[in-house]
Amino acid sequence: MTKLKYASICFLLMSCGKSESKGPTSSKLKSIITVTPATELTLGYGTNADTEDRLGECIDTSQAIYEAADGQPNTIAPDSPSAALALDVKSISSYTDIDTFTDISVSGKIKTASYGGGFSYNNTEIYSLTADSAMVGIRASADYGRWYLKDPKLKPEYQELYKRDPAEFFRVCGTEYVSGYRLGQGVKVLLSTANKSTYSYEKISASANASASFGAGSGSVSASFLNVASSLLKMGSLNVSVRAYGSQGLDTLSGLITAQSDVTKLAEQISQIVGKMKPDHSTRYVFLTSPYPVQSLSFNNSPIMREHRAQTLRSLYDDYRRLSQDLTRANALVTNLPSLLGQWGALCNYATAESGSCENYIAKMNELRTKIQDAIGKLDGLSRECAIAQKIADCRAGDAADVRVNELTIKTWEQQYKKLLREALLIAGTRPH
Repeated sequence: MTKLKYASICFLLMSCGKSESKGPTSSKLKSIITVTPATELTLGYGTNADTEDRLGECIDTSQAIYEAADGQPNTIAPDSPSAALALDVKSISSYTDIDTFTDISVSGKIKTASYGGGFSYNNTEIYSLTADSAMVGIRASADYGRWYLKDPKLKPEYQELYKRDPAEFFRVCGTEYVSGYRLGQGVKVLLSTANKSTYSYEKISASANASASFGAGSGSVSASFLNVASSLLKMGSLNVSVRAYGSQGLDTLSGLITAQSDVTKLAEQISQIVGKMKPDHSTRYVFLTSPYPVQSLSFNNSPIMREHRAQTLRSLYDDYRRLSQDLTRANALVTNLPSLLGQWGALCNYATAESGSCENYIAKMNELRTKIQDAIGKLDGLSRECAIAQKIADCRAGDAADVRVNELTIKTWEQQYKKLLREALLIAGTRPH
């Protein structure tokens, strides 16, 4: 069985993967932790909902018995029938989606923020959300069941620690422990336009949604990839990331697609990866956690508050990353626009109500930069408030009124603006004199 490592937490309070209607034999299911190459968690070890740390092994696993929720054995026989791969195709609209498809962990960033340290962001990521690019994710996965630790008990020394000092117990052991896992296999594909489009945000978004819908009815992950990539390729070259698990090892592919022949070749490679997937190659692709069989601490440190804090900080960090990317770009434009507009020459002589003048465009970019800086400041403030919040009402994500994310996301970047100027020039050229 291939062992993978860890990236992000998805809680039952959110819509995340398969719903869990049953819990462990003697513990209530708390969280679903997605396994990725960064995972450090191990069965029986403690963790925290908001920091994703691997903490002490406070559960006695020496006599552990794992039993399947459906009564099946906890190993997959080589001659077992393969489960059908469930296909999911979606237009990517958040950094959480990107992290899911690329197995990126942001737990360290969230951990720093949860202790009041604020956020940071690396603007060199290949896959970033902008108003002039399109992104689609394709996922195919098979599930082979779940297994839980039966009748878990605290080790005697930790039972004593809890009686003596509950706060220290939760510091050492975490608020919950890894109580089980699911076996499965699958493949995840992320496609993103490599070049900045001249189309409007609305048209780009519509194209991404249409490509996702086109791929969703394909029946297989390779056919879906073929359809989605062929559709998006009309907008220019594509960056592609392919990640598989439970396929005789962790298969990864990445590269740049510039022609239809590249699409066909990569679709064949994806088909070969899926073809290698056998039931007995399935791996632990999610860990399941449960609260300890003890009373919780005050609400501020309870699992419920920790989960709420983790979700809220993740939402704030998604907005922070998007706006940080836009701020970097706006800063560069404000610096470079005068020379860029000089290169456009005669195009800047045609001002219309739709496009505005080139001088006004520079002013709008300066205004946009100020708005983004203000929005980032509000996000940072919200994250610091959430880190020390004593109640849920004081730990909140930014809405449109707070950080104006919706307004700031739909922008006219330089190539889109140049297209507007060209259209204005063509209109002017057809007017009678």
